[in-house]
Amino acid sequence: MVFSLLRSVCTTFASIKNETIMNTLSIREFRNHMAASLDMVDAGERVVIRRNDKLYTIAAVNIEELIITPELQEKIEQARNDYKEGKFISCSTKEQLHTFLDAL
Repeated sequence: MVFSLLRSVCTTFASIKNETIMNTLSIREFRNHMAASLDMVDAGERVVIRRNDKLYTIAAVNIEELIITPELQEKIEQARNDYKEGKFISCSTKEQLHTFLDAL
């Protein structure tokens, strides 16, 4: 019931290229229908919150995405050591970056 009510409250936002249609709520609408908004996100829909001239989106996050495993921590430490030892590639311009990425 609240889910369908929230759908009727949502306004429609079309991207500049008219490729994406999203549900957009004002900050007040979001505050008043927070649980239904989160239900929509859980259902795979994109919900955008409009606050003045800024847009925000809500994303569900799995707890696994927040955990740094020992293997990941080891890779992070190795990357830090490589950086300290100068073992990295530096790109100062967009062209250098594109050349590097094209070479991968």
